[in-house]
Amino acid sequence: MADRLNPAEETVAESDYRKKFNKDPAAEAKELKEKEATPGSEWKTTTTTKKSTDKTEERKGRFAFVGGRAGKVKSGSALFFVIGLIGLGVLYTSVLAPNIILVNIKEMYTNDLSDATIALNDYYWKLMNYKIGQSQCGDKKDIKCKLSTMSRAQKLSFDKHGFTVLGSKVNEDNIDDGQPGNNKTESRYQVSAIIPPASSPGFIATGDMLYLYAQLSSANKALVYGVFNPKSSFYNDTRFKERLKTKYDLSTSISVGGDTEQAVRQSFDSALSGGGEGIGIDGEPNTNGGISVKALANPSSAIQYEVAARSLSNFSSSFIGLQCSWNALGKAVINDAQTAKAHTLARYAMQYLQAADEVKNGTSQDVTIGTLSSNLAQGADGTYNTPNATDSSMYKSITYGSLPVPSIYNFLYNEDPIDIFGALFPSWLTIMGSSAAEGKASAVNGQLVEPPANTGSSERDYCLGGETTQNKNPIREQRCQDAITASAIPGTEGLLAPALEVGRKTCPHPQYDEEDNTYAGTYSMTPAVKATDGILTPLVAGILSANVIAWANAEALTLSSNTKGDMASDAIFAGTGEILGDMAMSRGMEPANAATMGVYLAQKDSVDKQFEDVARYNAQKTPFDIYNQYSFMGSIVHNLAPTYNDKTPLFSTIANSMSFLGDSVKGLNPSANAFYYSQPEIPLIDPTNPAQTTALHAAGLAKYLVRLGMCPNIAYIAIQITADVACNVRYQMGKQELTADPSNVIDYMEKSHSDLTQKNVDELQQRLAQADPEGDYTKVQNMYDKAQGALNQPEIDKETGKPTPNSEYSKFMDYCVNRQDPWGSSGVVDTYTEVSNDQRAKDVRDKQNVLTPISQGDSGDPYARTPNPLAIAPSLSEGASADQDWYTGKKCMEQSDELTNFRAYTMLCSVDGSLSGGIDCTDNDNDTVANGTNDYYSSNDILFISGN
Repeated sequence: MADRLNPAEETVAESDYRKKFNKDPAAEAKELKEKEATPGSEWKTTTTTKKSTDKTEERKGRFAFVGGRAGKVKSGSALFFVIGLIGLGVLYTSVLAPNIILVNIKEMYTNDLSDATIALNDYYWKLMNYKIGQSQCGDKKDIKCKLSTMSRAQKLSFDKHGFTVLGSKVNEDNIDDGQPGNNKTESRYQVSAIIPPASSPGFIATGDMLYLYAQLSSANKALVYGVFNPKSSFYNDTRFKERLKTKYDLSTSISVGGDTEQAVRQSFDSALSGGGEGIGIDGEPNTNGGISVKALANPSSAIQYEVAARSLSNFSSSFIGLQCSWNALGKAVINDAQTAKAHTLARYAMQYLQAADEVKNGTSQDVTIGTLSSNLAQGADGTYNTPNATDSSMYKSITYGSLPVPSIYNFLYNEDPIDIFGALFPSWLTIMGSSAAEGKASAVNGQLVEPPANTGSSERDYCLGGETTQNKNPIREQRCQDAITASAIPGTEGLLAPALEVGRKTCPHPQYDEEDNTYAGTYSMTPAVKATDGILTPLVAGILSANVIAWANAEALTLSSNTKGDMASDAIFAGTGEILGDMAMSRGMEPANAATMGVYLAQKDSVDKQFEDVARYNAQKTPFDIYNQYSFMGSIVHNLAPTYNDKTPLFSTIANSMSFLGDSVKGLNPSANAFYYSQPEIPLIDPTNPAQTTALHAAGLAKYLVRLGMCPNIAYIAIQITADVACNVRYQMGKQELTADPSNVIDYMEKSHSDLTQKNVDELQQRLAQADPEGDYTKVQNMYDKAQGALNQPEIDKETGKPTPNSEYSKFMDYCVNRQDPWGSSGVVDTYTEVSNDQRAKDVRDKQNVLTPISQGDSGDPYARTPNPLAIAPSLSEGASADQDWYTGKKCMEQSDELTNFRAYTMLCSVDGSLSGGIDCTDNDNDTVANGTNDYYSSNDILFISGN
């Protein structure tokens, strides 16, 4: 049979087979879900065929064979299995078809990059032990009561899986009396014990007993993890959906599709941009929905940056302050470019992740899946003779444990910011020349430095030097004209004549001007600063925006529906890392380096075994699911080619069968261990043979960790983050956090720790004494008032669990958990107003679909905030010295009792929200949302399309 140029095009034999034996995918997917939802259900196979009534089944489209077969193989056809065993060529074509590569890449990358799994599993069991028989409700309004009790949603989940929960409600809510009109806010359950289903008798009085019960058998383990699966249920919880929506403008609902390849590609490219994107008055991306490179490339960005520039410079009361505001804008522009790249990669990857889950779910559309999977099977040039997705550096690294060697073009398809610094370097030369001249004219210490070399403290010395009376008096008296002239950027000196005139009349002490025959001088620098600001700030904003718009236009061309082969694979890896890294960050996990990640990953094998046992048990109910490596069919697929590696030629063991296969299959380079759930192999340490197995474990771990530290991001390195080869920041939790006791953690958070912040108050008080009355004193007074107000307050509100405003924990939430700037960078500090609980509750009530936690018009996020236009400031001059480490994220890397409790409380609070249908423990319980999730999705690792 002649090779096909397009492997997705049906042959006559394939078309005949499909028409005779393939059933309707939607019906079979529904049947599969019903069977998986029924405990102990028996599977039966039949060779009876039914004629499809779906007209689309009779159409012979370009991608009909690939996409149509994907859903149907999952449902299971005994005849297909027999035919597959008889005809190895057909089976290999099916296994290695591009849509299988799509699922393979999704599973591999998701599993590899899901750093949160170990910590989420640990904290799930930690909370179970805290909630069963440990209720602490002496004060029913205390957040400790909420965290030590079980939500209605969790109780209902136990009930649904056959358990009996014993205990009582904290308060009567009338929800179970059958009269909806008198319902009150959902109450928590003080659980005394749990009785397993009758088929497995026992009495569970603690979370530790529940864990031991799960270890008795795979059936028990599957039952317990069916109540809540720490590995996959988090993907469908409210917090994950909220982060997708508010940070990336993404949804777990499918957005890419079409009846033609052109329509699919158009919808894909549209999905890379979000609604309402742009730059806010603080120079940051709009706070809801992120930003894309396409939005940044829009000429309107120039206007938005000018508005932001004026907002920043508006509060400058010195020429040094004006320079610092331009510096902050420049940093914000770089940060925005990195953010736009990261958000675009996240959206790009999400379309492939969702498509893979559609294939697993059996609901995929032929043209959509065919279009996307062909992108992976083809090379960058659109043929099957150049490197495809399985030839990418990261795919090979995960598959073979080899050292990833990025190409010189890899920065185009990952989060490496090196091209951004290069594109904006001309702008910085302009700003730096002006700042150096101004520093000399104003006689301040320190200097401003362009990113990414700005890792020292001299920048802050420069900015603070311009706010003191000691510095500003000589300028007003003698050097005002020189300071104005020094502010000029090259070529603009002639434009400053009006500002020089204003300075001549206002800077000195009041005096008689014989030339004008008038009295002049107000001993005020502000008028001259404002005049200079009005002339130069729009020009600075224009130079910066022109460069970033040019960069964004070029970047937008590299990521589209036409990105193929190894480039597409690299982009999917980077985007998946961005999404899953944000999920880990949102739960309080710490950015990792090679040392801390190695300790964290040492626990990986034991955690993975729990989920593998569950997967093997569940696979008995889906014997023909080729997407589960533990099912009957999946295990055959998984072991089809035991001799494959990165050295042997593809299909070397079946060379005579090559004539059956198309070019796309010949271009693949799979490994026996590459299918579906692969992670870099880190062998377990065998206690009976510790010497040899410890060495093997260390070697496997080293192969995994060798990927870290290959990102040349100086800002990351400066704060001790070692990102992976795609410049994805990885996350971990240390031993202190993983062993933290929940009750002790909450006790810590409910107390004041003034010893940690008194130094900030003292420093700001000293600055206040030196601040010049002309503008600077008021700004420093506001900083001092905030620090003083939080000094003797607990870290959290005892009743709501929310951070105390301006506390150290509030800074942890702003700069470690809900961080907007890239790690290691900061430009602008903004003050926000939180959305009230009443407003958030109203947003929830106003949702059209109560089963969708985050909808288009729903703020949802308990930390949703509105920026205050009167409180925008360059980060260099804001707060105390210690606050600078919060702004850059360096403080988030600290190993201390303070940070241990912050991380542990954030994780506890977030997991409780996942169990109760809310975003975290500060949000309202919502059993409707929590119980709207279909177990089918989490039990089959269908993670990126909605289960409700």
